[in-house]
Amino acid sequence: MIISYLKSLFENIKGIAFSQLLIASLLLYQVSIVSRGLGLEDYGRVGLVTVSTMLVFRVLHSKNSDVTLMILKSKNQSIFIHSIFFDLFVGFLGYLICIIIINSSLNNYLGSFNLNTYLNLFLISKIIQTISETTKAHLIYQGEYKKLAFYESLPVVVRFVFIFVLFLFEPSINNYLISYSFYSFMYGLYGIFIFRSHLTLEQLASYNFLSYVNDIKLVFFKQRADQLTGIIPQNLDIIILGYFTDYSSVGIYRIAKRLAEPINLIINSLLPYVQNNLSNKNAKFQISNLIKYLLLPISFIIFLFYYFLGKTVINFISGEEFLAAYEPLIFILIGFLIYLNTFWIRQKLLFNNKIQYHIYGRLINTATFLIIVSIFIKNYGVTGLAIALSISVFVQKMYEYFIYKKILST
Repeated sequence: MIISYLKSLFENIKGIAFSQLLIASLLLYQVSIVSRGLGLEDYGRVGLVTVSTMLVFRVLHSKNSDVTLMILKSKNQSIFIHSIFFDLFVGFLGYLICIIIINSSLNNYLGSFNLNTYLNLFLISKIIQTISETTKAHLIYQGEYKKLAFYESLPVVVRFVFIFVLFLFEPSINNYLISYSFYSFMYGLYGIFIFRSHLTLEQLASYNFLSYVNDIKLVFFKQRADQLTGIIPQNLDIIILGYFTDYSSVGIYRIAKRLAEPINLIINSLLPYVQNNLSNKNAKFQISNLIKYLLLPISFIIFLFYYFLGKTVINFISGEEFLAAYEPLIFILIGFLIYLNTFWIRQKLLFNNKIQYHIYGRLINTATFLIIVSIFIKNYGVTGLAIALSISVFVQKMYEYFIYKKILST
């Protein structure tokens, strides 16, 4: 039964699974190129500016594909032209906020960067990248997993090629920003190319921005509240570390987190499949089988791999200068594996119009993180931050699981 289940699952997700495997491989190689090329301090410094600016866009726009997916589910018609206008509008707001932050005293804690041509190009590219949320929602709704796999892989390949070539000539922060800019431009513009048939004169003529905003505003603000409440432990961790420590500590933490992040690519492989089945109310789809037959076994294998070979991996990827990342990596890994085995709860809440409980869970996560990090970071530094991150994820997911059992499984 296990073999037949895994075989059936693999047939559904093989396209996107292979794409995520490619992304993971390129990501690790890219981390190696960048961390070795920039060195510990500059690697931490560029991490602060990119994470802080992307943080703004995440607060305003991350997971907006869920909003579009919910509207597609209720209307059962194309809203591509409507949603990309909204994407760009929100992206432009994000750009303005980033400009204000960079020109304020906050910049002293974010790497002390000037708003030069390279950083400005990076910020403009993030506006265009917002279109990707609309593209992903339409592809998931249509069950186009192969197209989604290619769509998510191509920009990553482009970014890797730019980093590889530019760092051969000069390993620099500016070349790093150029590479990420082309990645974001590709991500957004290729989405328009895929759905170019939806950009007709008829669609434009019937376009009503205010009507669309009115349709999505309730779901959108719920989604934004959901993202905002979870933003501190998930994204502000590096900024908090930069405030209390130095660029080198940020570099150590970034390597630890980067090595754990491929776990998210497993979730990305499964998420469209889970969302498609839940949105179409497939009675045969059982979450318990996914956990027993795939998520728990793969979590056990990943933990053992990093526990015994983590130092070897860090040395191979980034060199001895980054070996202090081993202990934080193990603690961060625990949090990522907890999330891997419980990511489906949010989707259950979303498609049953109970997403507010995920928001409450993230508030609990944030409060737990802030309390623990304020106690641990001064004495334990990077490791203290990693411990706080994992404990807060555990507390959040236990709360959400309790809500799931109490409300949705009865």
